[in-house]
Amino acid sequence: MDNSRFYRILMVGVMFFFSYVLYFLFGRNKREQSSVPAGMQLLALTPLLRYLMYGMGMLFLVFGGVMSIGMVSAGVEPVLFLLVAGMCAVTAGMFFVLGYAFYSRHVFFDKEKIMVGRPFRQPDILTWEEVGRADFKKARVLLYDKKGKRRLEASAGMIGYESFRELAERETQRIR
Repeated sequence: MDNSRFYRILMVGVMFFFSYVLYFLFGRNKREQSSVPAGMQLLALTPLLRYLMYGMGMLFLVFGGVMSIGMVSAGVEPVLFLLVAGMCAVTAGMFFVLGYAFYSRHVFFDKEKIMVGRPFRQPDILTWEEVGRADFKKARVLLYDKKGKRRLEASAGMIGYESFRELAERETQRIR
């Protein structure tokens, strides 16, 4: 195995290790579960995806810092220095925004309504009576409104999926 492949494998391993450390320290949906309205249940993406994005953002910030220090000590032109630092900062910011987007895609549901979280917008509130069609595939549930617009997609990898699927099957059978 050559050195470049070894370093790539090592970097990916460090990234996953850092993400798991963040997950075990801050994850396990504590933040989402503390914000669940009374009487409702939570359907959310696994927090590991969110912390993987945060870990990638931190990795780019560290990489940008190390590159900046190396470039300053080597006496590189200021324009090149600003270009590399800016690219690393923008890429890190993009990963942090993706982490927030994964967090804000949570869904709160009960027997009356469904509140679908949307990044940077107000939640989409849908009552079970507004559901026009529901497709139950092997590992996901798709809910459509009466106009045919898809309003929610829930997959088996989400936290709270089993209880959501049971409630969706029961409520859509009751409405029809």
